[in-house]
Amino acid sequence: MEETLDILAHEVVHARRKYTLKIFLGGLFVVFIEILIALLLRKAGIVDALIIAFGAAWFVDLLLRAVNRRFEYEADLIGARIAGRDVMISR
Repeated sequence: MEETLDILAHEVVHARRKYTLKIFLGGLFVVFIEILIALLLRKAGIVDALIIAFGAAWFVDLLLRAVNRRFEYEADLIGARIAGRDVMISR
């Protein structure tokens, strides 16, 4: 029963802070960057444009993964407080 409360508290934090929406919008931003760079570099040749576009998107994706990791950590921390615990997971 305690695990269920922990999970619910964690998910409530995600919902209240709109973490899922933010990560979704970040994913859309990655696609937008790929398209924009490919369009801007279309004269350089399709292969070069795609390599640069995907390289830039890969970099932004790394940033999004770091942000997502931070969101998960915060959801665990705040969820633990809601559930009345010091920590939810051990490192």
